[in-house]
Amino acid sequence: MDNHLIKSKVQLYGYWGFLRQGIKACIRKITGLSWNYYYLMQLCLKDEIESQIKNGGKIQKLCQEDFERGDKTYFTPEKLEIYKIWFQKGLEAYGFFVEEKLVCSAWISYHELILSKEYTCNLPANTALLLDGYCHVDYRKRGFHKYINRYRLEVLKEKGISQVFVVVRKNNTPALKTQLTFGFEVCKTFAIYLFGKREIVTLKLK
Repeated sequence: MDNHLIKSKVQLYGYWGFLRQGIKACIRKITGLSWNYYYLMQLCLKDEIESQIKNGGKIQKLCQEDFERGDKTYFTPEKLEIYKIWFQKGLEAYGFFVEEKLVCSAWISYHELILSKEYTCNLPANTALLLDGYCHVDYRKRGFHKYINRYRLEVLKEKGISQVFVVVRKNNTPALKTQLTFGFEVCKTFAIYLFGKREIVTLKLK
């Protein structure tokens, strides 16, 4: 793992969280078992969007080519293949650039609740999912994620979406704080277990 990726993981999970992730990676390599815990959060868009964020740059709708020119350590060939499928399914991506560098991006899904590469389920009518928020490691802690988060919520509100979901990994403190700031509330807690290639998702929606 290079220094760039290590810095990114430490910022997301903190030093102890990064250490736990490393231990879990070793367990997965030896046993084929891995697990993570998540929150499913929801926000009613009939209410006022609480967080007031200053303009951080011009956000634009993204295409596949924008990601292909992005940070190769995050936008790996596997992730780019997933994005290609998402575009084909009608998901929308937004982001902004600093000196032609994609420094922040995030997605909206209107039809599917996407929990992993293998596990998806249909969203209720008139709802949407915020997913896959990314901020370049050199541009974190500048409010960019909050800015693009608010932008997506405004897009959804203008389209008449009444309820928004987001999935946050339990130990991703920065992402959790951001969503709580906007008024999201935890409605479900679940785990994803991976045994080799077999995946088990414990989320029960009904």
